[in-house]
Amino acid sequence: MPSGRAPAVGHSVSQPAVTRTPMICRRAAPAFLRNVRALKHTAGAAMSSCQSPACLQKDMEIPGRQLFGPGPSNMRDVIADSQSRSLLGHLHPEFIKVMSDAREGLQYIFKTKNAYTFAVSGTGHAGMECAVLNLLEKDDVFLVVEIGIWGKRAADLGARIGAKVHTVTAPHGCAVEKEAIEEALAKYKPAVLFVCHGESSTGVCQPLVGLGEACRRHGTLLLVDTVASLGGAEFRMDDWGVDCVYSATQKVLNAPPGLAPISFSERAMQKIRNRKERVPSFYFDVLELGNYWGCDDQAKRYHHTAPISCVYALRAALAVIAKEGIDEGVRRHEENAKFLYEKLKEAGLECFVEKESTLVTFLLCKWIEVKRLCIRAEASYHHTAPISCVYALRAALAVIAKEGIDEGVRRHEENAKFLYEKLKEAGLECFVEKEKWRLPCLTTVKVPNGVDWKGVMDDMMKQGTEIAGGLGPTVGKLWRIGTFGGNSDKQKIENVVKLLAETIKKKSDI
Repeated sequence: MPSGRAPAVGHSVSQPAVTRTPMICRRAAPAFLRNVRALKHTAGAAMSSCQSPACLQKDMEIPGRQLFGPGPSNMRDVIADSQSRSLLGHLHPEFIKVMSDAREGLQYIFKTKNAYTFAVSGTGHAGMECAVLNLLEKDDVFLVVEIGIWGKRAADLGARIGAKVHTVTAPHGCAVEKEAIEEALAKYKPAVLFVCHGESSTGVCQPLVGLGEACRRHGTLLLVDTVASLGGAEFRMDDWGVDCVYSATQKVLNAPPGLAPISFSERAMQKIRNRKERVPSFYFDVLELGNYWGCDDQAKRYHHTAPISCVYALRAALAVIAKEGIDEGVRRHEENAKFLYEKLKEAGLECFVEKESTLVTFLLCKWIEVKRLCIRAEASYHHTAPISCVYALRAALAVIAKEGIDEGVRRHEENAKFLYEKLKEAGLECFVEKEKWRLPCLTTVKVPNGVDWKGVMDDMMKQGTEIAGGLGPTVGKLWRIGTFGGNSDKQKIENVVKLLAETIKKKSDI
């Protein structure tokens, strides 16, 4: 049983040593390049010797299970159904509307009016990385409330980026008292305080009320992990003075893993905008991500391709919560948690967390076999994989294996040549002049002089077909036609080129 001893304050975390890989000297470069050329000559032979995996010739078998572990949770039917909707482009206006709906839903469940409220593409751990990388800089003081593995993980991440990390801890199964946290705030005066609200490794719910006010007295930002608690335990971002919160979709939301909801207060955004150095990650840069999600009033910039079907599922999950009401949902979790405690007691089982006030609505019990499983899993645990995405990956690989990788490559090359011919017949030119340098699955086409390149794309989109414009320095100079996988098909290619040519003519006649 966890003891009631006082939390330990002041444990420091040292930064791990970094192993550096020696650079290849300039003198060695020619030999290295010769090796690369030799590899190119042997690539064809190596490809043909690759055998199609026998396992992918069979249908994927996924057993139906009741998921009563610490996550992922079972998807509701309406959420599962949302993932089978037709894919849209990640910049299509219809998809942007879905993203906007999701933003409003996230503001609702976080109970915030923060403009910078969106979802990071990645699982819950991506939310942690995004928050820490944006809020902390090298030599910043980082105070971590450590009541389980997620506090340890946050401390490790802070040390990796060069922050001065200190922790305030409690025995497993206990929360840290508010007084101990305030004592540590006064002692270390950190730039950021990290608290895991629902510690899934122990089942503890760390109280948050009053911490936001305490952080403001010391000029500290409050960062909260609600991966395991959001929607199942009370959380009020604005009322409690939380500056940054992140969560995950695969717990109470009942959506598949793949997105990390996150929100930043204006105080947090001021720190991010006034950083001494740029955020050491483009992918997790909040200013870039926020622009992509429509959090600012600037023109949308391309950042990355969002996991589209996961955003559909997030929107569907938020709709379920909104229909019940976030407060009603929390009350239902609390009521059913008490029912669970009673049933466990009747079965002769004890809760690992002694105080009911610090229990999360799912809990770990003092059951030897369960504890053994947890220990075994912890040794290799890194993050929650995007499970339905892995299903899709496996299915996609099976399709490739049944055709054969070499046959698939040849099909793309053959159909690319067919596309070049059709473009030439339509009076259009490839942007890449030398055929040997052209990518077989994505062809760039020069925009003819005087043609409204964007108007052509818009008209084609209205007719249900997407092609893309240039990117960066090639904007306005070319169109991009992707013939990936199943779209590498002569009939489909002929249809696209015909529509492109007709649309160009129509726009030119106006």
